[in-house]
Amino acid sequence: MVIHEPDEKMQPRRLIFLLLPLALGCAGASAPAAPDARPLAERSSDPELHAILDTVPLDSAAEVALQNYELAHPISFLANLAEVAADPAAGPEAKFHAVRLLGERDGRKQTWALMEALGDRDPRVRTAAVVAAGRFLEKSGLTGLGVVKAALEDREPAVQAKALEVLGPRDLQLLRDFLVRHPGGEAAEIARGLLHAGEDRGAPLAVDSAGVLRRVTAGGITLEFRPVRRWPQWDAAEGTVTVGGQTSAAVTISDVEVVAGVVPVFFAPDESALVYEHARRIYVRDLRTGAVREVGSGIAPRPLPFTEDFIYLREAPGGGDLRERTRIEYDVLRAGFRPHVEDPRFVGKTGAFAQMDRHGMYSPARWVRIVEKDARFTLEGLGADTFKLPDPFDAGAVP
Repeated sequence: MVIHEPDEKMQPRRLIFLLLPLALGCAGASAPAAPDARPLAERSSDPELHAILDTVPLDSAAEVALQNYELAHPISFLANLAEVAADPAAGPEAKFHAVRLLGERDGRKQTWALMEALGDRDPRVRTAAVVAAGRFLEKSGLTGLGVVKAALEDREPAVQAKALEVLGPRDLQLLRDFLVRHPGGEAAEIARGLLHAGEDRGAPLAVDSAGVLRRVTAGGITLEFRPVRRWPQWDAAEGTVTVGGQTSAAVTISDVEVVAGVVPVFFAPDESALVYEHARRIYVRDLRTGAVREVGSGIAPRPLPFTEDFIYLREAPGGGDLRERTRIEYDVLRAGFRPHVEDPRFVGKTGAFAQMDRHGMYSPARWVRIVEKDARFTLEGLGADTFKLPDPFDAGAVP
């Protein structure tokens, strides 16, 4: 078996966006939904449930009535909520509460009702549908995505902003497509912030038909990877990275290996330095002075959010061939963009499974990315163990 890791030369707390204006928290200027003149008994959704949910606000008496209703309808409760949420004749308060409850009670089978709710005149109802879809996404990783994508085209900036907040940097292509359609405005600024965050944390870069990968940082620095050799069947290439800004000279790094669209070259938070991988060793380059510092052997550097440090992986003893896949063990190490007397600092151990049918036996370390979950950061990717990173806001974490 030919294994491309460790010898890959054998190829044949928080995502904070201060740019979100307070104005986006407003409901918008849509006209309120017109009241329905029909008696409750003639509406398509359950009149009893509708009457409970139509309470403004949903006070303690209504909460008790809702609990009793749920006890009386244990099997159909979520389906009945969905009927109210999708009922064109339901009042805005009832629809708002129904949509909210679907999200809170994990009504993933009723996602269709959230899509219907996106057509409501009241932006509060539409926003609640996006929030509920976000809850589904957190649980399943996919359910609810269609609702969020549809909400990106909402006429209200507040609803668009909520959809972007829910989407986060999980799907950068959606953000890129959104910016093509909506290049200006407050929502576009939010989308750009999310895009920069995703690219900073190891997401694949945009690619053209020639295999050229590009990104532009928040500070206006351009990074471009041009392949010299390509292995399309593995989504892998080797080539040259060029980095340059309007006020700085271009920097060229040769023999950079790229797998799954992830270029192992990343910027310090203030964009004054680069960390990059070359020949399976980690280097830091000061973009102001041109000085280069060798950190040591390793692969897959990633900036640690909200710190002046980065993490990277170094193969550790252990692992082996497990039939059609190979287990690779790694030490997770931490170092600073500026020299630190204790660098590199040991953070922990992780591992990954390389498989021939997944990028030609390249290690999943090549495409791991930093993900924010439950106000904590993890390092994860298909085929790799999920590794909890030090909390940058915890004074007791590894320095």
